[in-house]
Amino acid sequence: YTGIDISEECISNNIKDAKENLIKAKFIVEDANSLESLKGNFYDLVILTGTLHHLDVEIFLQNVKQIISPNQGTVIMHEPMGTNPFINIFRFLTPKLRSPDEHPLTFDDLNLIKKYFKNSSYQLHTISSMLSIPFALIPSRRVKKFGTFVSIILGKIDTYMAKFPILKRLSWIVLITAKE
Repeated sequence: YTGIDISEECISNNIKDAKENLIKAKFIVEDANSLESLKGNFYDLVILTGTLHHLDVEIFLQNVKQIISPNQGTVIMHEPMGTNPFINIFRFLTPKLRSPDEHPLTFDDLNLIKKYFKNSSYQLHTISSMLSIPFALIPSRRVKKFGTFVSIILGKIDTYMAKFPILKRLSWIVLITAKE
C-alpha cells in the first residue's frame, strides 16, 4: 500500500494510524497531479476519495495511466458531482467551505475518463439522502440516531428516484471504476 496526499499533516496522521493498526504502508507528501514518485512502479489498484475534483483531471489521467498495471489495473474514484443545481447554490453561498481548486465533476469529466480508460463505468448516488447531513452535525446522540433513520428512508427514496434518468442526473456523488 502506498498513500499520497499533498498535506504533510494528513500524511503524518496516516503514518500514525497505520502504525497503530499494524498496517504496512508507505506514505508520500506529493501533488497527485504528478505522481512523480510512483512512476516506474505499477499498481493493480489506485483509489481516490474526494481527490480528483481538486486536480487537473486530464493531467491526472495521463499520469495515472503510467502507473497502473497494464491490462489489469483499475482506478476507483469516489467524487462529488457538480450537476445538481441545489447543491451548486449551496456551494455558491458557502465558498469558504471549499478550497479554491475545487471543481466537482461534470459529465464532460466522466467522458474524459472514458477517453483514457475505455472500460470505465460510473454509478451516480445520493439524490435526496443529502438532506440527512444536518442531523450528523448536531452533537446529540438522539438527533444522530434520528438522522440515521432519516438517511435510511431517504436512501430508499433515492433508489426509486434513480430509476428516472432526469432525476439521477441530480446525484451528488459518483463512483467511477476506470479500467483499460
